[in-house]
Amino acid sequence: MHGAADGISDPAGSRQLYELAQSKDKLLKLYAGLKHEIMNEPEQAQVLADICDWLDATARDAAALQASIAPHYPLTKSCPRSI
Repeated sequence: MHGAADGISDPAGSRQLYELAQSKDKLLKLYAGLKHEIMNEPEQAQVLADICDWLDATARDAAALQASIAPHYPLTKSCPRSI
């Protein structure tokens, strides 16, 4: 997430990081006209809604993944001490 009109941190850096990141689970959101503090702009409600939407989608994906592997790798309440 980056304001496209950011004069402090160049949005090109966020684009480059996005392009170089090897993860398939990535998203770059550039907000036209927004500056450096995207959560303190008049469009704050949209930025926060986008964050919530991303968190909801990510949580659903994680829950679906966990459900698919749970029979083979059940979650435990503590970290195993040996493998």
